Amino acid sequence: MKKTMIVALAILLLVGGAFGQTKFVPHKKGDSAMLFTFNGLANLGAGSYGGGFGYKKFINDKMAVRGLVDIYNYNGKVSWGPEYYPDGYVGEDGKDREFEIDLGLAAELHRNNGKVDPYYGGGFGFTMNRTKYVEPVAGPQGTALNSATEVK
Repeated sequence: MKKTMIVALAILLLVGGAFGQTKFVPHKKGDSAMLFTFNGLANLGAGSYGGGFGYKKFINDKMAVRGLVDIYNYNGKVSWGPEYYPDGYVGEDGKDREFEIDLGLAAELHRNNGKVDPYYGGGFGFTMNRTKYVEPVAGPQGTALNSATEVK
């Protein structure tokens, strides 16, 4: 019964996808779309985030312009490596942080108005990136550790 349900669900999904675009409406001047980007499983809180959004607008039947904003954020830990030191050593972990924002603008020249619509175009972008890396430190137990130093 369980296998039958899985097979039936798989067939239903395939059939739905095969007939998902039966009615085609070509794009025309004034049409627009929202664009989204998400990278990997980082959106579930797995240590980093990467994603963004954009907007696309057709200025005539064959040409569209689009703008985008992408954001990348990463916060990581750099181990001081206790496995590499003999017993009696202590340490502080370092940090690895990165933040990036991308802004872009592009133009698309569409070749036709069919279901498959290849286009060519170009664009430009601007990226701001901030990286902060703090070295881990280690030393014999009982001695003062110099706090982790930031590397720029």
